[in-house]
Amino acid sequence: MKAFTAVRSTFLASALVLTSLPGCQGADTPDTGPEEEFQSTAQGLTCSSAVTAMTGPTTPAGSVTRSGVYSAAYEAWQAFDANSASLWISAVNQTPAWLAYQVPAGTAAVHRYALAFANGPSLTTRAPKDWTFQGWNGSAWVVLDTRTNQTGWGGFERREFTLSAPASYSQYRLHVTDDNDTRAGVVVISLNRLELITCVNDGITNPVTALWTRTSGAVGTPVRVHDLVGDPAGRSYITGFTTGGLDGNTRTGDKDVFVTKYDAAGTRQWTRQMGAAGQNTVGRRAATDAAGNVYVSGWTYGGLDGNTRQGVQDAFVIKYDSAGVKQWTRQLGSSGNNVWLYGAATDAAGNLYLTGQSGGGLDGNPNPTPGSDAYLAKYDPSGNRLWTREFSAANGIWASGIFIDETGIYVSGGAQGDVGNLTNTTVLKGHNYVAKFDTAGNRLWVVQQNPAVSPAGGPAPVYSNGVNREFNGSLYLGGYTEGNFGGNTLVGTYDAFVTKLAAP
Repeated sequence: MKAFTAVRSTFLASALVLTSLPGCQGADTPDTGPEEEFQSTAQGLTCSSAVTAMTGPTTPAGSVTRSGVYSAAYEAWQAFDANSASLWISAVNQTPAWLAYQVPAGTAAVHRYALAFANGPSLTTRAPKDWTFQGWNGSAWVVLDTRTNQTGWGGFERREFTLSAPASYSQYRLHVTDDNDTRAGVVVISLNRLELITCVNDGITNPVTALWTRTSGAVGTPVRVHDLVGDPAGRSYITGFTTGGLDGNTRTGDKDVFVTKYDAAGTRQWTRQMGAAGQNTVGRRAATDAAGNVYVSGWTYGGLDGNTRQGVQDAFVIKYDSAGVKQWTRQLGSSGNNVWLYGAATDAAGNLYLTGQSGGGLDGNPNPTPGSDAYLAKYDPSGNRLWTREFSAANGIWASGIFIDETGIYVSGGAQGDVGNLTNTTVLKGHNYVAKFDTAGNRLWVVQQNPAVSPAGGPAPVYSNGVNREFNGSLYLGGYTEGNFGGNTLVGTYDAFVTKLAAP
C-alpha cells in the first residue's frame, strides 16, 4: 500500500523551458516512495557559478592568470576546474600572491565569492589569512571586499563571502597579502577553488538576467522534462518523456524517453527518442562523464533496443556519446515485480551507478521483507553490470539521492523500518537515511534519523531525496517531512528540509 505521496521539485509544464543557468499518472506509480508524477532532484539553487569549469588556462572560456606557481602540477586554472582533488599553489615567498579570472566577453555579475582550502590538516599554514577581492574597471583594480585574520582553517574547508554591493566587471582577482604561516608575508598559498558566484533575487537590486530560453514540443501532445545535467564545456542535456514525435523523431510507444543536447549558446544539437511498442517508457535521470558521454535512465514497461523485459516494469539506462550516437542499452528487472530508477551518477573512471526501488530480488539478491527494497547497481563504461546490491527495511525502503566523490558512494532515501542494524520502533512512519558504499559495493555504514513529530503528537514521516558532501566530510541531506523536525515547526501540509550531519 502507499504510505506517503512523495512531493518533489519538478518541471510540470507540457513544453520544455530551459535557461542557461547551467505523462500521466497511474501505472507508473510505485507502491511506496516517489511517484512518477514528480522528479527526485532538488530545485536549482538561487546562486550559481559565474565561471564555466576550466580545463586549461584559457579553455573552455575566459582566462586565468596568477602571480606565480609552485610547479606546473599546481597551475592556477585548477582553482576553477571544479575538481575536489586539484590545487593552485602559489610561488614560494611571493607577496602578494594573486589569482585572477577574466570573463570571455563583456562583464559578469558577481554577488558572492568562495574559497576552498583542501591541502590537508597538517598544511593549514597555506590557507589565506588577509586579502582583498578586486574587480578590474579597465584602468585599475577596484577593491570589492576586504578580509583580515581569517584563521582556524580546517584541512578541507570552504568559506563563502558576500559582497556589500553586487559587482559587474570584466576581470576579478583574489589579492592575498598574508597566509596562516607565522612568518611575515606570504610563504605559500594553496587553494582548491576560487568561486565567483552570481545570484538571482538575492536581496539585491541587480538580479541576473536569463541569457536565453528554449522550448521543444510535439504537436498536440505533452512533453515533460524530469532531469537536466551539464558538462564542463557548458553543454546541457535534458531527459523526460514525450507522447509524440519530438524534433523529427518518430514515436514508438505510448510514452517514449528522449534526450536533447544544447550547446552553451542554447543551440539544440540533437534529440534522440526511444520507446517500446504500446508501452510507457519514462526518462527520469541523466548523467554525464568526463569523456563527454551522456547516460539516460528511467523505467519501461517494454523491451528497449532489443532487450527483453524481465519484470512488470524494468529500470533502464541508455548511453550516448557526445554526438548522439547510441553506445548501448541495458535493462534491470525482477520477475513479476516493478523496478523504479530514481538516481544516476558517474565516477571519475566513467563507471555508472544507479539507485532506486525494487519489488523483488535483483541479480540474485534476496528480497526478505514485505515491502520494496532499495538497490544500488554499478555498470562499467562498456555497459557490463559489475554488481547489484539490495538493502531492506521492515516495511519498505527506496534510494533516491546519490553522490560520488573520491571517498565513496553516498546513497540517501526513505525507509519505513530499520535500515541495517539500526532500530526503528515506529515502522509505519518513515525515516530518512544515508548510507555509504565503497566502489566494490560494500556498505560501510548507515545513518538513520528519527521520524518527525506530527502536530497531533504522533510520529510523522521524514524522507531524504538528495545527498551531498563537503570537503571536511560533513553530509547534507534534503527532503520533505509531514511533521515538526529538527527543532522546526511544520508550516505546511509537508515542509522541505535540509540537514547537515557531522562527518561519520
